[in-house]
Amino acid sequence: GNSGAVSKIMQNGDKLTFINEYNDQSGGYFIDNTTVIATTWEGGLKARLDDNARRIVWSNGSIWQRTKK
Repeated sequence: GNSGAVSKIMQNGDKLTFINEYNDQSGGYFIDNTTVIATTWEGGLKARLDDNARRIVWSNGSIWQRTKK
């Protein structure tokens, strides 16, 4: 995505909601401890969690990085 743009992830139990920098949303879930899927993006866009879940590397090449609080 756009460098410096804000994306969000919300979790409710085992369900995830991904919101990208364009405010597009997708439901999703954990496939395993280090893999998630956004079910409506690109027919099921997978990502792996890196750096102790501080970074999400999407299979389309996008990277979401958690900012320090």
